[in-house]
Amino acid sequence: MRRMVGMLWETSLLDPDEVVDLLFLVADYVFKAIDALPITAHPMTEFATSVMALQVQSEFQKAYEKGIHKSKYWEPMYEDSLSLIA
Repeated sequence: MRRMVGMLWETSLLDPDEVVDLLFLVADYVFKAIDALPITAHPMTEFATSVMALQVQSEFQKAYEKGIHKSKYWEPMYEDSLSLIA
């Protein structure tokens, strides 16, 4: 934005205190996995490690173990995606 007039607009309706409370919804073992990485680990490595640690809670994994049909893969994947975003 060099040489441009701009305005910063914060549209978040979340209370900062509530956001801190949401951190406790993440399983403790995910934080332990991140803390076990070297301090020099890239943030993308930390992100990938976190996602892989959450795999044990995966709806897709549970459905796959039960023998879900390939045409229905999208349903548990969609649920997992929403869980990751939340």
